[in-house]
Amino acid sequence: MSSTQQTRRDVKAKLSIVERYDRRDRDLEPESETKVALRRR
Repeated sequence: MSSTQQTRRDVKAKLSIVERYDRRDRDLEPESETKVALRRR
């Protein structure tokens, strides 16, 4: 397996973790949804 594939998988794993936290934050405070949208852009 090449190192680029490994890195890509690590990045995907980190992104999924971030997604989970963003979703939890959104459930707690609705205003954070706009912050998340701005950060994504």
